[in-house]
Order: sequence, then structure tokens, then C-alpha cells
Amino acid sequence: MTRPKSLTILCIILLGLSLFNGLGAYSAYQEFGFLRDLPLSVSPLYLLLRRAFWALVLGVLAIGLWKRQAWGRIGALIAISAYLAQGWLERLWLARADYTQAASLCFSVADLAGLALFWLVLFRPKVRQFFTHRSE
Repeated sequence: MTRPKSLTILCIILLGLSLFNGLGAYSAYQEFGFLRDLPLSVSPLYLLLRRAFWALVLGVLAIGLWKRQAWGRIGALIAISAYLAQGWLERLWLARADYTQAASLCFSVADLAGLALFWLVLFRPKVRQFFTHRSE
């Protein structure tokens, strides 16, 4: 059975998010001293650890989806939901910028579209069948 194109796209998206977070963790590590001197809502260590955590989790899940692991499919559904929820919690509780309220509609639309994309693709019958049939 061939891999659905939509699943390949989700793997690329997860891998891209993993790389994005990995670069953010690396940047936070490099600029840790500078970040410590800024009046941030949270510790720079939190920023570094959060990015490193999501880089690892999303990277592992991208590989799991690519290798047809059932845990990758379920994990991706849970992780992308948690990733977007954490982003919203941080925007609501930690954001100090004036543009946060103005941009919240844009964030909402983008996040809901991304969440819908993941859930719709991973629950498509063709994708679900891809994870249950092991013969290639």
C-alpha cells in the first residue's frame, strides 16, 4: 500500500515544526545571557526547555508517522493539539505585546486550520487503513 500524499505532507509539517523548535532552543541557548537580562514574563530556561521538548517530541512523531507506527498517529493527534493549546495558553497568560489582541483572530484561524488539517487527515479512512495494513 502506498503512503497517502496527505500523510507525507503531515510528516513534513511535523519535521518542519521540530526543526523550527530545535533552532529556537539553540538560539535560546546561544543568547541565554542576553535573554536573562531582558524583562521577560518567563525564565529563559523555560523558553529553551520548551523549544527543546517540542523539537524532540515532534521529530520523534514525524519519524513514527513515516514508519507507519500506530503510536505515531495517535501521538501526532495528541501532540499537535497540546502544542497549539500551549501556544494559546502562553499568548493569553504571558503575552505583553499590544498586537497580541489584534492578531488573536489571525492566530485563531491559523491554529484551527492546522488542527483541523491534522485531525481530518489522520482520521481519513485511507490513512487509518495505511496504519493497519503492514504488507507493502
